[in-house]
Amino acid sequence: METARLQLSLDALRDGSEHMRKKYTDRLWWKECLSVTKLSCNGNIWRIQTRIGEVLEARRVILATGGEPRVPDELLRRRLEEANIRLLHHDDVVVPARLEDPPQFRKLGVVGGAHSGMLAAMNFLSLKPSASVCVFDRKPKPRFAEERDGWIKYDGTGLKGSVASWTKKMLESHDPCLSFEQISPSDDPIKKLKERKVDAVVFTVGFDKTNQIDVSFQDKTVDLSPSQPHDGRTGRLAPGLHGVGIAFPEYWTDEEAFTEPRVGFVVHFVKHLDRVFRAAIDETL
Repeated sequence: METARLQLSLDALRDGSEHMRKKYTDRLWWKECLSVTKLSCNGNIWRIQTRIGEVLEARRVILATGGEPRVPDELLRRRLEEANIRLLHHDDVVVPARLEDPPQFRKLGVVGGAHSGMLAAMNFLSLKPSASVCVFDRKPKPRFAEERDGWIKYDGTGLKGSVASWTKKMLESHDPCLSFEQISPSDDPIKKLKERKVDAVVFTVGFDKTNQIDVSFQDKTVDLSPSQPHDGRTGRLAPGLHGVGIAFPEYWTDEEAFTEPRVGFVVHFVKHLDRVFRAAIDETL
């Protein structure tokens, strides 16, 4: 199953944005590097307050505030340091150009066995073939996207493209450089890492929302924390307020009743964007 280069998506976003800015100059207000700090609504108008004190008004607001790789809390970071296990940042392993060459450690632990985790393992072993990687995940083995008749099973959470091909090859050859350890939320991660004699670790366990926006509707706080669910089909957070992107992903149920989040700039995301915008426009306020 082939995947497209990320640069194609970036080029499409840039070209689409430039086209929109030129075509809708009378309807589009565009400002870069503007930080929104507060959203509030006490009727059918949302007030948008910026860090520099500007106040804008809109009937409908769509949040596309993005996310950052989830990192261990302060206690776990301190315990890793005490155990002499080096903590690597997600992007320093997932982005090949940022991975030190050659890596100054022998065994890498990867917590999280989805696409980013297996990409980290692949990048590390490509630079240091004599080293080894142990992937810690709640599943015993990686999950692969599966082509079905007109749709894809595990489209949002399964491995695809070069990462899937590499992982399958490693599994089929029983390469000792790559191993897997099934873990549960109750397990002590430091104990598991020590048992596997890991000397560096990277966490690839999803993303946290980056927005630090105070949101209220009818004087009640709108909870945007990761634990608070949103409507996975329309992105609705409150009347007149919707969210899209990695902070508010689409949740899709396939033909076999399996539900999963779908992220990434692919055709499904474009369709989801259209659905969210239509839901926002059609909503009666």
